[in-house]
Amino acid sequence: MPSDSAKEATKKYKAMHIRRVALEMQREEYDRLKRHAENAGETVNGYLKKAMRLRMSTEEAGNHV
Repeated sequence: MPSDSAKEATKKYKAMHIRRVALEMQREEYDRLKRHAENAGETVNGYLKKAMRLRMSTEEAGNHV
């Protein structure tokens, strides 16, 4: 179990460097997303981050989707 100082350091880091993004979607769409993530051996969060990075890098290269 992390110490109180480790928890505080994590909290401080997150406050400075992390932003949460709320995402609403239809249940059927979420279930589909979750299946794809599981099939890829990833979490939903990881799957979305990977897809987002891929799209942004594609767009930055001038290949708009």
